[in-house]
Amino acid sequence: MSASGSGNSSPSNSGASSSAGSSSASSTSPGSASTSGSSASGGPAPCRTADLALSLLPGEGGASAGHLHYTIQFTNRGATACTLDGHPGVSLVTGESGQQLGAAAAREGTPSLVRLGPGASAYADVSLAQVGDYDAAQCQPQAAKGLRVYPPGQTASAFVPADGLTGCASTSVVPLMVDPVVAGR
Repeated sequence: MSASGSGNSSPSNSGASSSAGSSSASSTSPGSASTSGSSASGGPAPCRTADLALSLLPGEGGASAGHLHYTIQFTNRGATACTLDGHPGVSLVTGESGQQLGAAAAREGTPSLVRLGPGASAYADVSLAQVGDYDAAQCQPQAAKGLRVYPPGQTASAFVPADGLTGCASTSVVPLMVDPVVAGR
């Protein structure tokens, strides 16, 4: 399951942190990803949605304790290095141009700047609670067709198709959690 930047534009609450006043940059060879504390002035620009290919992979651990685990893969399709810093904005949607289903993902974890060389990938783990564990009247279960993903710091999103996802139409229940983007695995 993969997608590339679709150009859909909307304000993003990606949780990206600023790199102003930073002092170090990581150096990597083409096709690699690395993590550093911050970027130096004049370092690579943030990765644009249009320059990324997004895929949804099975997460480490599969299903556990009432949760399904997935990993969003961000691959730099551009010709130059770029950076990702923060949490992606993630929500379940009812289709490629569909409406957001329920609340956006809650964010967990502390972000670090990730530098992506051309062809390199970075990852963000996503956890989806089994909505059958919630009161049906409160959750209002509904099938999702995929994820709408805003890379950190971007206002253009990409649709990532996925089968077998069920979310809560109600925004009072938040079954989706996302971790910050990390360097390759």
